[in-house]
Amino acid sequence: KNKDFFGHNMKEDFTRTFNSVLYQKEYKISANENNPHAKAKAKKNMVKLMSDVYTTHRTAAKQSIIFDFDLHSRALELQKQFGGNTE
Repeated sequence: KNKDFFGHNMKEDFTRTFNSVLYQKEYKISANENNPHAKAKAKKNMVKLMSDVYTTHRTAAKQSIIFDFDLHSRALELQKQFGGNTE
């Protein structure tokens, strides 16, 4: 549900990536039965494109939670109160 820098959520970014020229080019290559090496490489590239979208949104959501709940300063307060590793 979090939106990225451009105001798009993950579902919109997945759709945009799927419809992109680059993804469609890789999809056409992956459908080619005559060249198994190119087919495997294209499928790997397709997975990479979609994984990048997921990773970007997952990282943004994680950072949002850290910021929204001010977890860094709360952790520092607990560290001061109870001690612990400062590294």
